[in-house]
Amino acid sequence: MLELDYFLAHPDKSWPILREIFYDHFGKAKPNRAHEVLAAWEARGLLKCLITQNIDNLHWEAGIPGIPASSCLRSDENPFNRC
Repeated sequence: MLELDYFLAHPDKSWPILREIFYDHFGKAKPNRAHEVLAAWEARGLLKCLITQNIDNLHWEAGIPGIPASSCLRSDENPFNRC
């Protein structure tokens, strides 16, 4: 159901599954211990660069927004773009 060809042929059957996985599940996600440690390192000036997909914004929710935009690479974009 998550294959592109199936989705294109049967979007009415695919959307409920996608909604459950990506909206219902990820929408309830909270920062975990790894996010908290990265935030603590950033607060102490120990984190110089963060490479992340950050599709869920959990890094920022954990308190990492202080990372300068010039030091953060997002892998879901052009690798030469900065956050």
